[in-house]
Amino acid sequence: MNETWLHLQPYITRTYMRRGEQQKILHKGSNDKVNVFIILLYSLNGIKFTISKTRNSSNDFINHLNSIKRYVLKRNVKRFILVIDNASFHVSKKTKHYMEKQSEDWLTVLFLHQHVHHS
Repeated sequence: MNETWLHLQPYITRTYMRRGEQQKILHKGSNDKVNVFIILLYSLNGIKFTISKTRNSSNDFINHLNSIKRYVLKRNVKRFILVIDNASFHVSKKTKHYMEKQSEDWLTVLFLHQHVHHS
């Protein structure tokens, strides 16, 4: 699983213009962005995502987990293994409490090591 920000305005670095011309790029004046939680559902051959306008938070993450829960239980998946890093909203008290309640029914959570050394 991963989460990222998506900018809603196009990212423009360079463009070609003839000497003396000025290209106009229409936009709404601000670079709004949304937070997206994305998960690859390997055995189900699918991708599930949840979009939020707020910053990464425990509530957003729990909403995403609820979305995953509905998706996998509807497809009769007995056990779902979630591998996540140690982002603050993954290890908050609220999130850990939620995941502990879910672990009896359908969810197994594996945390990555806090400091992974690359060789």
